[in-house]
Amino acid sequence: MTAPRTPIGRAVSMFTSMVSVPNPTIADKRAGYERMLAELPVPNGVAIERTEFGGVPCLRVDAGESSRSIVLLHGGGYVMGSAEGYRGLAGALARAAGCEVVVVDYRLSPEHPYPAPLDDARAAYLAVVTERGADRTAVIGDSAGGGLATGLLMALRDEGGPRPGCAVLISPELDLTASTDSLRRNRELDPVVRREGILLHGGMYLGGREARDTPYASPYFGSYAELPPLLVLTGDTEAMHDEALALHRGVIDAGGDATLAVYPAMIHVWPLFWSFLPEGRRAVDEIAGWVSARLPG
Repeated sequence: MTAPRTPIGRAVSMFTSMVSVPNPTIADKRAGYERMLAELPVPNGVAIERTEFGGVPCLRVDAGESSRSIVLLHGGGYVMGSAEGYRGLAGALARAAGCEVVVVDYRLSPEHPYPAPLDDARAAYLAVVTERGADRTAVIGDSAGGGLATGLLMALRDEGGPRPGCAVLISPELDLTASTDSLRRNRELDPVVRREGILLHGGMYLGGREARDTPYASPYFGSYAELPPLLVLTGDTEAMHDEALALHRGVIDAGGDATLAVYPAMIHVWPLFWSFLPEGRRAVDEIAGWVSARLPG
C-alpha cells in the first residue's frame, strides 16, 4: 500500500477510510463519500449558484465571462455522490478552462434505477445547449459519471439530438458485468474499485435489466461509432484501466476522434485530488486545454 505521507498515499487513505463501519449500508456509503469530498477545497475566484436545468437540480460554477459550458456528471457508482460534493473539481475545471461548469445532481439508485439518471443527464444537457449551443458545450464525467456521459452521447446519437462539441471521460465505468482483466490485474494497486462493488451497485442501477442488453447503462456493449471527439483519461494501475482502453480503441476503429491520456501509477479518479496531487493538477490542466481547443470562444 502507498505510504499516506505521499500525495498519492493521502488520496488512497482518503478513499480507504471513507467508510469505517462493517457491512455499510448505501446511506453509510453516501455519507462517507460526502465527508471525503467535503475535505477537498473549492478554488478561489469561482461563483457557485444552485439552479435547475431542464427541471433537474444543478450547481452552476462560474469562473468568468465565457460563452462555453461544461456539463459535469459526477461519479459514485450510480448510488453515491452529488453536485455539491463535486464543487471542488468543478471549480478547478472552471478556473482552468475559463468557462462555466454545470454539475448535474441526477437521481441515484437504488431509489431511481436506469433510466432515471440518464433522463436527468439528458434533460439538463439539452437545457444547457439551448442556452449556450451544442458546439460550445463539453460533457465531462468521471467513473460512473463517465459511464453516464458515454451513455448520454450514445443516446443523443441514436435519437438525433444535438451533439456536444467534445467530451472528456475520466476513469469511465463502462462495463457493469465487471469482466475486464484490469479489475483482477490491478486489484492490489487500486484500492478504490472492487469487482464486487461494481456488480452490487451496477445491479442497483440496472434495476433487473441485463447489462449486455442495456448499452446506455453499460456502454462497453454499445456502438462507439459517430461519437463526438473524446479525451479519455486513465491511470495505468487503476482497476478500470481496460475499459478506458477499450473505449479509445473502439472509437478509433469506428473512424472517430479519440485521445488517450494514460497517467502512470494513478488510482481511480485521481483528478479529484487536484489540490494536493501534482498528477491531479496536471490532469485538470490537460482537460481544460483540450476542451478549450475544441470549443469556439
